[in-house]
Amino acid sequence: MKRHCYIVILILLLLLFGCGTSKYDTLNFGSHETDIVLDDPLNLQVQDGNSQIAIWWDYPKNQTISVLFSVYRSESENDEFKLLADDISTLYYYDTSVEPGKVYYYKVRAKSILYGESNFSEIKSGKRNGRGVDDYDKDGGNDKKEKSTRIELGVLYKSSLYNATDDDVDYYTLDAKKGDALEITIKAPAVEDSDSAALLYYDIAIYSDSETPIVSAAGRTLTSNGSSYLIFFTRDTPVYICISPDSTPTAFNRTGDYDLIVANVDSSKLFIAYSSNNISYVKISWSSYFSSMASKYIVQRCIEGTEDWEEIKGALSPYRLDVQSEFSQNVMQMYDRSAEVGVAYQYRVGACLKASSQTGDSDEVRFYSSVVNAKRYEIQKNVLPADSADNTCFDNALKIEPNTEKPIEGAIDSTDCRYYKVALEANKNYSFSIIPDSSFGSLLFSVDFFCGKENSDKNRIICIKPEETTSNYGFFSYAVGDAAGDYWLRIDGNNTMGKYSITVKEADS
Repeated sequence: MKRHCYIVILILLLLLFGCGTSKYDTLNFGSHETDIVLDDPLNLQVQDGNSQIAIWWDYPKNQTISVLFSVYRSESENDEFKLLADDISTLYYYDTSVEPGKVYYYKVRAKSILYGESNFSEIKSGKRNGRGVDDYDKDGGNDKKEKSTRIELGVLYKSSLYNATDDDVDYYTLDAKKGDALEITIKAPAVEDSDSAALLYYDIAIYSDSETPIVSAAGRTLTSNGSSYLIFFTRDTPVYICISPDSTPTAFNRTGDYDLIVANVDSSKLFIAYSSNNISYVKISWSSYFSSMASKYIVQRCIEGTEDWEEIKGALSPYRLDVQSEFSQNVMQMYDRSAEVGVAYQYRVGACLKASSQTGDSDEVRFYSSVVNAKRYEIQKNVLPADSADNTCFDNALKIEPNTEKPIEGAIDSTDCRYYKVALEANKNYSFSIIPDSSFGSLLFSVDFFCGKENSDKNRIICIKPEETTSNYGFFSYAVGDAAGDYWLRIDGNNTMGKYSITVKEADS
């Protein structure tokens, strides 16, 4: 009986003393009293980046304490800081969840499972380079064109792509007019724009009111000069420009800033015409930029100083007499034989583009080339007496002065001869050079050199026959004895026509 009483008393004592609180029962690390206080993170640094913001700091080494770090961020130095990253074991952190062009504020503190948390470090700010994220196309769906940014011609737009996914597309729109020639240029930001991370690779598509793009290009490289896309409009239509990150899965640097500008271009700066003059025609040639688009070409002419443009007919080669007023898209030159001799003309070429069949509009739109000046050369004729024949009279021959720096220029047709008189001094040597201008056709002339005024074979000193004359030059020399005085040249075109130059020089003996 006594034994049972002792057991009951022992149980009561244990229950009584067991109701007390022991500091070993639970570990409250936040309120645990200790002499150890965690050091604060030191020398907080924040660095701007093109794709992220880098944060790093220093912390005293202590081999006996295991320390982790927490990073806090705010969009204003005075706003509430929210926990950005926890349990960081390194002395750095890269914040990739930031928008370009936006400033963020950071602070860091240390923590330990045994000794609680330190005070916060100092606050530092940083931002991700760039201009900011466009927000007009973020809703998605089929209404992106309606939500596109309307742009003006000639204005530089600074934009960004910062999401390397298919749904990040920048849409722009403008209205094009019939006959517009637009140049759309996308390029890397200017060098002085140091706060930018340039987009490196991009896709572009340009639409009108059709689902089929006018221009479609993928994987283009962005450069400082940029890439230009030329579009020519045959009717009034809206234009949509769609720019997106490069769709190639392996592409790098598909995000960043870019510049966009759309300008109206004078087609004459893109469509170049050229001219060359001859004594029998004017040759007009032009660039082939429109060859894949033009349905035909026409050539217009006006007298220099006027704006009275008229369409003219021309031949496809200098040897054909048939002429036409329209030229197919693979023709790049024509010969105008109807130009009057000595009249200064201006020429331009029109590339004719048909209007889109989608509208039922059959009108053609013309884009004109640059304007070129040209003049059919006047044939130089010797003024001979009406009652004399070419082969009997030198009285009105054209005079040549030896040793002049500028050559005597001449021209000849298929029925004429040219006569020139030159005074030579005694006991001197002279070189004669008659050079055809090969750019005006094949001129195969003969040259006769006479020492007497009578035009006959007995006075002919030198004869260069047509077959001995090349298309490059006719050359001979003559040593004057005691017979100083006037000598004569006769140039016969031998049924060819063209230009030439004559030079007479005193030569060493």
